[in-house]
Amino acid sequence: MAAFRDALIHGYEGVDINKVWTTATKALPAVRTAIAAIVPSVEQLALELRRPASGPPQE
Repeated sequence: MAAFRDALIHGYEGVDINKVWTTATKALPAVRTAIAAIVPSVEQLALELRRPASGPPQE
């Protein structure tokens, strides 16, 4: 992914717009799904932020 970004940023004349389109329409949805599986949703984060912080363990 980083190499693709570098090619877009630094290789203006060498960028194949068809490859960019294919990547954006075919590969990125799978990446988004993978990220969504490991990153909590905004709603979940909001719930966690509303929970009271737990203090130190009680003895």
